[in-house]
Amino acid sequence: MVTTLSADRLAELVDEDGSFTLVDTRPEDSYEAWRVPGAVHFPFGPEEELDDRLEEFEDAVGDADRVITICAKGISSATWRP
Repeated sequence: MVTTLSADRLAELVDEDGSFTLVDTRPEDSYEAWRVPGAVHFPFGPEEELDDRLEEFEDAVGDADRVITICAKGISSATWRP
């Protein structure tokens, strides 16, 4: 299931829950400039197909039951579909 979260709701989840893997899909320079602590970096552009990188993505998130993806504008994280 894909659900859109606000930044405020994500902050609440980080503070209260933490039972998820957070994946930051922004480019390297954006990730290096600032990031949510504990986020896994997996650069992924809106023009890419995850099918081409699925094994790499699965290696990045491990056996997580819940994955939340974030990006700067909601474009690259929104294009990911399991």
